[in-house]
Amino acid sequence: MKPRVRVGLLVVAAIAVAMTNPDSAGSSAHSQVPQAPARDTIKPRTGTSRIRGRVLAADTSTPVRRAIVRLSSQELPQGRSKMTDADGKYEFADLPSGTYSLYASKNGFISGQPGATQIGDPGKTVTVGEAELATADDIVLRRACAIAGRVVDEFGDPVVSAQVSVLRSQSLGGVRRLMPASGSSTNDLGQFRAYGLQPGTYYVTARASTSDAETDDRTGYAPTYYPGTTRAADAQSVQLAAGQDATGVEIMLGTTRVARISGVALDSGGRPAASSGVSATLVEPGVGYGGPGSYGRVLPDGTFVVNNVPPGDYLLELRLSTAMSPGAPGPGRTEYGQARVTVAGTDVTGLMIQAAPGATVSGQVVFDGTSAPKPAKMTVMATSPPSFGPVPTGPTGPPAQVAADGTFTLTGVFGDRMFRLGGQPAGWMVKAVYVNGRDVTDTPVTLEGREQITGVQIVLTDRVTHITGSVSDERGQPADTAYVLVLPDDPARIAIASRFQRTALVRPGTSLKIDGLPPGDYVALVFKSAPQGFDLYDPELLDYARKAGTKFALREAETRDLTLRLVEPPGK
Repeated sequence: MKPRVRVGLLVVAAIAVAMTNPDSAGSSAHSQVPQAPARDTIKPRTGTSRIRGRVLAADTSTPVRRAIVRLSSQELPQGRSKMTDADGKYEFADLPSGTYSLYASKNGFISGQPGATQIGDPGKTVTVGEAELATADDIVLRRACAIAGRVVDEFGDPVVSAQVSVLRSQSLGGVRRLMPASGSSTNDLGQFRAYGLQPGTYYVTARASTSDAETDDRTGYAPTYYPGTTRAADAQSVQLAAGQDATGVEIMLGTTRVARISGVALDSGGRPAASSGVSATLVEPGVGYGGPGSYGRVLPDGTFVVNNVPPGDYLLELRLSTAMSPGAPGPGRTEYGQARVTVAGTDVTGLMIQAAPGATVSGQVVFDGTSAPKPAKMTVMATSPPSFGPVPTGPTGPPAQVAADGTFTLTGVFGDRMFRLGGQPAGWMVKAVYVNGRDVTDTPVTLEGREQITGVQIVLTDRVTHITGSVSDERGQPADTAYVLVLPDDPARIAIASRFQRTALVRPGTSLKIDGLPPGDYVALVFKSAPQGFDLYDPELLDYARKAGTKFALREAETRDLTLRLVEPPGK
């Protein structure tokens, strides 16, 4: 794991208590948003071509009525959509000539493309000339899966309005975590049904809806996994085959002693954070999803109470707009604070959470090339680093416009952040990011929300890398369709949203083209389609790629032409 650059100390403090979801929403800082052009001023392209086809059900080969078919292409980027008729047929008219991608969707089915033979298969494009009629291959939709059952209490009575989450195990950064795949809530009979699922292995968890009302009854319900355990590690899986529904999944909620978390919430100036609230999110090892948490209002004197909290480790978050706090400067700015607590059945008291106004980060975009483009459309963003944990790190702040001289200023930034560019000019790529001379291109900077950081430098270069190539099948013939995966040869660079990873879909009549990868050592792997349950971040995939893929090195400004061949997905 790469070291992090840490700036400052923790903002929040817990008093008289032992301190123990992907990134939260961004700042609500006030900014002027340019008015978008009216839709009716953009005239879509038309032509004399037509495309028609059918949508069928995979299990019965019968027409799928009222399915939505969407069409798009380089010639028609805004796309069009049609609904199938009683015979499952559709037709697009008045199209410009060109090559089109189509896919169909309908509730109860998994979306599909023309000619696709399995889930995840990208199918075939349709090419049509001027004044021609082209018939697409049939779009065969496979029925989606569902999990249905009941949530009951210790007496077998239905639990109404329980939140049910269907989770799927994913390998993230070498660690397997349960991530959300679907959700539902129970009706008055305690029944739930989560639908639209692909075949695979799932885990189901339920939690009773909680009230912020104070009560003397300290007995409540703990988040419970099917069939009746409070530990994710002991959960029983539910297996779904193609088109299968799993029914009779009954979860008996476990009873537990619940506690209160209380304390004082302050704004950045030390005043009561009145009219805001404190949320408590459960943080569980091996689970990348905190689920719906508990909440407590902050009273005018700054005190708060979060009631009915089951045992566990929690992240407490305080968010407020300065407009809610009388006398605070900068209306519309978001302030944020957090604390960690462990609840073990007894009340947690004396907690203090103080919000911070957000860090200010300023710097300049520098062009390393033959000529510098105008930065008028570029913005700088403080993004979340590749993250594999469920713990939010606070608001990111709004993007900063890059001025004519390349300077920028970010405001309202919290947590672990990496600095990235939006509206990057064509023919340029990020070479490096520095903070006061230290390379932080791929290293997050930790900001607690009160810092004034200057000297950030984002270097762009016009010495862009290019990957081209061709893909052949097992017979050495050009592949009809290929899913190309390019991974870094270094396992430490396998991460969510890593700039060292790319995927590309090569269709008939097109060739491989990937631009802007950083110089380094890579391995390319080619499948006929993205494998079902494909996990881009599984370290086993990199091991497989090293055995079955094509290794290559990429230097600055190099154009690398690859000759690749289809391989079987892992496990085949």
